[in-house]
Amino acid sequence: MMKGHSVGKPTREQQLESEIENIRTVLHEAQETLNAIRSGTVDALVVLGPGGEQVYTLTGAQEPYRIMVETMNEGAATYSADGIILYCNRRFAELLRTPLEQVIGSSLKFLVVEEAREKFDRDLAQSLQGFLRGEVDLQASDGTILHLQYSTSPLKNHDVQGVIAVFTDVSEILSAKDVAVEALNVKTRALIELQVARDEAIAAKEIAESALAAKSQFLSTLSHEVRTPMAGVIGLVELIFVSAQSDDMRKLASVALQACKRLLQMLNDLLDASKLQAGAVTLEKRFFSVRPVIGDLVQLTMAEATKKGIEVVPTVMVDVPEIVCGDELRLRQVLQNLVFNAVKFTDNGRVTVQVELVNKTATMTTLKFSVTDTGIGISAEQQERIFEPFTQGHDSTTRIYGGTGLGLNIARTCVHLMDGEIGVTSKVGSGSTFWIVLSFRDDLCSTA
Repeated sequence: MMKGHSVGKPTREQQLESEIENIRTVLHEAQETLNAIRSGTVDALVVLGPGGEQVYTLTGAQEPYRIMVETMNEGAATYSADGIILYCNRRFAELLRTPLEQVIGSSLKFLVVEEAREKFDRDLAQSLQGFLRGEVDLQASDGTILHLQYSTSPLKNHDVQGVIAVFTDVSEILSAKDVAVEALNVKTRALIELQVARDEAIAAKEIAESALAAKSQFLSTLSHEVRTPMAGVIGLVELIFVSAQSDDMRKLASVALQACKRLLQMLNDLLDASKLQAGAVTLEKRFFSVRPVIGDLVQLTMAEATKKGIEVVPTVMVDVPEIVCGDELRLRQVLQNLVFNAVKFTDNGRVTVQVELVNKTATMTTLKFSVTDTGIGISAEQQERIFEPFTQGHDSTTRIYGGTGLGLNIARTCVHLMDGEIGVTSKVGSGSTFWIVLSFRDDLCSTA
């Protein structure tokens, strides 16, 4: 029993060889038929073609072969050993944008672009010896450069030696390829530019970080070097104030003492701001009681409030838990900034410090702290930038009330470090309310 053999799909080269062989057969038969027509041994009709040329229409069995060649999508041509075109189909003439009768009899070599003619001569010589595939650039009658792929096979007919060739126009494909290559080049350049910009940004970031670290180190050193002697000056002035023998001396000592304390507070603010900006602040997590924090704030501001004739009223709602887990020091710092500001900018009336429960779960407590005053108030425009560093409500505010404009910026930074929110509601002439909302997670202190 014989075993069947599977037949593989013909390759493109095999297909082209088959097509060329068919065309060669057709052309050979066409030449013989043309001779027969001219000798009168084959019947044919002589008609005018689209360009006015004479066309022999076969009435016999050769007509299907002519139709096949004329309706091909590829250009077909035969040319002699010296490159003279002996025959071509209409598609080849269409590619050249030239009437059919003008193509036949012309030199294919002179249709080739000048810089490729030497290669054409070599390829022609090789085509006369066997099958050849290649590419060639032809110039159409309108100046268009055509990029053609071709397959050739030698053709021998009695004493005539030549080449039969099939041409495929790949100009559009190459044009699309050029566009794709250019797009790829543009993308590559963009990626290179992006990488350069990224490297520059990293370098700039490193320079900025280095400058920030140097600035923070300078401020820290300066603050330390100035605060130490300032503490000594404050101590000496306090001694002068206590031991003064006259009211005038005590009054002068009091003014000097207040000036020293204000300068010390400014140094503390600068140091805190530089540490926060450099990310050198680490939050603590430990249990503490909220009510003593509020009580201590009231005591700290009592002297200044009494001097101005205003009242500081603490209010802690009954449902506020006694113990929470968080950074007590930073909470005190934020509230102290808010309460001292409220007292400073209030000339009469009261300052209220309130704590209320926002939400309570098994592991987390959310509280809202509000500091309300009856002071000068803040305009809507000033509220938009009130938390920026070195910013106060108005330039005149600095001249009248003093300060660095860092307190609220420090407060905002600390609140954000604690994953909280801070804001203000105010109206000029009607006082202000600064508020913060903080969540305290008890589970973070479970092993403390």
